[in-house]
Amino acid sequence: PLPSREGNRVIQFREALREAMCEEMRKDRRIFLMGEEVAQYNGAYKVSQGMLDEFGPQRIIDAPISENGFAGLAVGAAMYGLRPIIEFMSWSFSLVAADQLLNNVAKMLYMSGGQWGCPVVFRGNNGAGGQLGSTHSWTVESMFATVPGVKIAIPSCPADAKGLLKQAIRDPNPVIF
Repeated sequence: PLPSREGNRVIQFREALREAMCEEMRKDRRIFLMGEEVAQYNGAYKVSQGMLDEFGPQRIIDAPISENGFAGLAVGAAMYGLRPIIEFMSWSFSLVAADQLLNNVAKMLYMSGGQWGCPVVFRGNNGAGGQLGSTHSWTVESMFATVPGVKIAIPSCPADAKGLLKQAIRDPNPVIF
């Protein structure tokens, strides 16, 4: 990825994302990160590099390849009062979790009469990937953009990524990032 200026320093996208998550996790113990290869492998794109060492396996959690399962876990965790960040290795596979994203997390506040929100951030890589098959290279944001009850953030540079991710993590509603 191309570096970008943030203040007086050069920072890469993945560094900006990591900084945002770490800064928010230091402030709020309810926040945890879950996804495929986010812990032991430090993230498929090294976004979560070093986070397992700092926050431990209770807050940086490797999930099996089961997007529907860990997206559903996030809905329940958020209803319980936690603030999950769920990383999809590729947004192409978010469609496996479509029921969780379109029907559960997006509608929870409305369907519960305002009793339960779903402060979940679903974060991941989007678009064409180098040397990846067509199943890993979709751009799905237009499908989620029309879903009532979720917000979408698509940053264009590392500085925006850091600021928008911090706001998404703090948001009481679900954010697709």
